[in-house]
Amino acid sequence: GIEQLAGIVEEVTPTCLVVRGFDSELIKLVRQSVPGSVLPLVVIVDTFPPEAEMAAVGDIPHLLLCHGAVSGYPEFCERIREIGSNGEILSAHTGILVKRAQRYMETHAKGMVTRWKIAESVNTSEDYLTRIFKKELGMSPWEYLSRYRVELSVKLLQETDLPLSEIAMRCGFQDQAYYCRVFKKLKHATPGSLRLP
Repeated sequence: GIEQLAGIVEEVTPTCLVVRGFDSELIKLVRQSVPGSVLPLVVIVDTFPPEAEMAAVGDIPHLLLCHGAVSGYPEFCERIREIGSNGEILSAHTGILVKRAQRYMETHAKGMVTRWKIAESVNTSEDYLTRIFKKELGMSPWEYLSRYRVELSVKLLQETDLPLSEIAMRCGFQDQAYYCRVFKKLKHATPGSLRLP
């Protein structure tokens, strides 16, 4: 439980804490523990907090959010290792731009998303967003979106009999050929090979 985690944090003095699920009580507890005020906290979420709560999320220092669908990719895992060794996460003021961009991508992933629309959604330039996004998560916004979309498609591949062309469209890919190329590059397999019998 939370009490046990507090004891571990105080006893071990971790360099980074990775938790699954956004729990404001847990975050408060970690921030109140002795090393917790500067302890980088990485939260793997299944869905981003609603826009109304994003301002409060932006006030939490040393907090990184990542969607669970993207968290297993090597780029993000490498970023977690870096955080564990040097503890650097963007400031809360800058990090909220990344979190809002992630939320925008989650909300709009199934539709037509462009780099400029993502940047516009957080009122910044494409270049600046790409730079801070990569620094925060170890990948560009476009790489993040591609990985998120592929993971959305995996669920459809395993749970439906929809044709690949329909899955591609439902997950925001412009066509089946492009979807298959991106899928194979990221999963080292074809979409059809992940279908359950």
